[in-house]
Amino acid sequence: MPSYISLASALSYYNIYTQQLCSVIESVALKRSKTFIVNGIEFRFILVKKVFYTGFITENNFFIAESEKALADAVYLSSIGKYDLDFDAVDFGKISKQKVNEYIKLTNSRTKTFWENLCKHYGIQKN
Repeated sequence: MPSYISLASALSYYNIYTQQLCSVIESVALKRSKTFIVNGIEFRFILVKKVFYTGFITENNFFIAESEKALADAVYLSSIGKYDLDFDAVDFGKISKQKVNEYIKLTNSRTKTFWENLCKHYGIQKN
């Protein structure tokens, strides 16, 4: 299944998310949403549209979202009710709002409004 690690898993990897995800790896995928467990590790795959399947790199032989893309994925999926991230646990000072904005442009008006409200609520400044 084509996918890359994203969401809270990627944000934790980059030390941007303060909540610890024990034994869970979250990814976004093109084919379907699915969860399965292998050797006690829960793998969650969440479907995104092909236009939004971008912004990831190869790191240590696996695909992982750039930090801003991981946040944009969380914003997008949260705005459509398919994901729930504790935004209070995100260190917004470690991300580029401008870069997140570029990814958010690929989504819909609901996601854009959700992101604008997060920026206001958390005082996220353009950088």
